[in-house]
Order: sequence, then structure tokens, then C-alpha cells
Amino acid sequence: MPCSFSTSFVYDFKRGDNIVLNCQSIHKLWSLREELPAREQWLLNKPIVLMSAAVVEVCLCELFQRVRFHTLEGVPRLTAKQIKGIKITKKDDFGLYLAQCKQNKILGPTRSFDNVYSRLDNLRKTRNRIHIQNLDGSEPRCDRKAFSDEIVTEAEWLLEFTLKYLSTHYPRRRVYTENARLPWNHGIEV
Repeated sequence: MPCSFSTSFVYDFKRGDNIVLNCQSIHKLWSLREELPAREQWLLNKPIVLMSAAVVEVCLCELFQRVRFHTLEGVPRLTAKQIKGIKITKKDDFGLYLAQCKQNKILGPTRSFDNVYSRLDNLRKTRNRIHIQNLDGSEPRCDRKAFSDEIVTEAEWLLEFTLKYLSTHYPRRRVYTENARLPWNHGIEV
């Protein structure tokens, strides 16, 4: 059963539109994957995981950009310490976003949600497997195993969690973009 999320946390409306567009692309890939014979479904695992990770990254980017540059409106639920931690992160990088999120508990306590921070970091590492040559020797070396059905399910869960958490905990007063829709619903409570 599909689910829909407000993109009310978005700072830049064009990136918000891109979040919605990429969720639509993920939806299409997911639907195509479901139509394939079971032995061929894995062929769409990698693009689904990569796009899911990219959307998670831009969602975190949006929160960080909003804290850094949209200071009049502010961001609800963030303490002065959390805001300072975000503002000192000058480089836009998935790994740095995750480190600051974990250090400042931006996505909840470290032990909540089955340690979402390490799970997101694993997704980031898997996303880096876009490079087929795998020169850093990440395991497993076989893309079919690196982008298994279990990894797809994990990427789905993490994308749904990120959208739900940010829209629930850090909404803006006005929504400037459409809702993001996903073809699955893991029923995550945040």
C-alpha cells in the first residue's frame, strides 16, 4: 500500500520538487520491478537503492540548508546547540550530515529506530557503490549481492523513515511543494 509524506521540511522549493520527482521515479522503478519475473527483479535493485539514498541525502541537505540560511523562520524542535552543530558543518556531504545528525540527535536518540544512524551510514556506503570498478574493495564485490532484495527493503525503510521524521519533526509553517509519494508503506512510527 503506497504512502504519502509532506515535504514541509524543505528549504529550497526546486530541490523539494526534485525530491517529489525522484520519488515518482522510484515509484515507477519499483512498479516495473514488481512486473518482472522473480529471476530478473534484481536488475532494478541498484537504481532503486541509489535513488533512495540520493533522496535521503537531499532531505538532510534541505534541513541543514534551512538551518544555515533561513534564520527568520527558524526550525521547530531544534535546540541552540543542535543549530550550532549544523551551522559549523560547512561542506555538503552525506557522511558529514549523518555525523552531525548522530552527534546532535537530529533524527532522534541514538538507540531509537534500531540505530538509524549506522543504518543510514551503511546506505551511504552502498550508495557509493555506484562506481562499478569498486576500487576501494567494498564487500561484497558482486553488485548482485551488494544490491540484494534485503538492501532494497532497507533503503525503502530508511527513505520512508527520513521523509516521515523530517516532515513530522521539522515542518515549516507553509508547504511549498507537493507531497512525496512512495509505492510502499512500512508503517514506521516516528
